[in-house]
Amino acid sequence: MKVVFQDAATSVADALSQIRQLGRLTGHVARADSLASFMNTYIKADIASVPKHPNKKITVYYEIGTNPYYSLTSKTFVGSLMKSLGLVNIADADSTTADAGYPELSSEYIVSANPKLIFLADSVKASSLAKRPGFSKVSAVANHNVIELNADIASRWGPRLGVLMYQLASEVKKVLHESKLWK
Repeated sequence: MKVVFQDAATSVADALSQIRQLGRLTGHVARADSLASFMNTYIKADIASVPKHPNKKITVYYEIGTNPYYSLTSKTFVGSLMKSLGLVNIADADSTTADAGYPELSSEYIVSANPKLIFLADSVKASSLAKRPGFSKVSAVANHNVIELNADIASRWGPRLGVLMYQLASEVKKVLHESKLWK
């Protein structure tokens, strides 16, 4: 039995390359190329659909684990997707080389960073964040900009990567249009 090992993708190009590689290995070259091209087109369109916003700093917290609170930085694959949308990741400032792009953040740090947008990739319900000490005052919680992502889609870089990118881009556009955040 042949086994194929693919490292975790570090970019959209890596993810698309892996899809093409699997197509070659399984005899589905045309279908894999078509899928990768389709995904690339739509991911680029999602990125382009977010207006440039140099005067609107959208800080983001992306939660991948609770108790303790684990996040990811802009140096990770998903972090790079958020960065391509113009988001400022609060985890970047608290990261060290020891955490390999996945820092553990304290609740005090998250509250003091006051992100405007929170993505939950760990099956936590948005309604539970307001119950955490201090979180009810966090901009994203107070303004209902806490987004529950499908944990399966948010952690696997296969054909559904476009679904994740679409959801990220859609939420960024909503935040940009919320006038109460920019007064």
